[in-house]
Amino acid sequence: MKHLLFIHTAGDARPYVDRLRTLGFRASLIKKCPSETDRACFDTVVDLDYQQDLAAACKCAADLHARDPLSGVLSFSESGVLGASFVAAHLGLTGNAPAAALRARNKYLMRRSLCAAGLPTPEFH
Repeated sequence: MKHLLFIHTAGDARPYVDRLRTLGFRASLIKKCPSETDRACFDTVVDLDYQQDLAAACKCAADLHARDPLSGVLSFSESGVLGASFVAAHLGLTGNAPAAALRARNKYLMRRSLCAAGLPTPEFH
């Protein structure tokens, strides 16, 4: 059975996780202060502030991966995108490169990258 790791969730993840289960996936979660709904929804839930300690999140994910190999790492929320990219890279899984995820989350860096590539962008400071 395929196993997905989610870094953070926003709102009620049950409809998504329920749908993943019908497709043959199991789901685990790393999140600061997970709710009771999170705990009931996911197979494994780890209470960890991935934004404060990314190294601990990578180690936690590596431990999960060693026990039960992960097929992918993703996030339901914008705030988890960068963490998910670092964890996926740490595990050698396909995903967004951390530098690309950082540019996607930071408008200034994104616009600098677009300008460097010769693409038109609005004025910015």
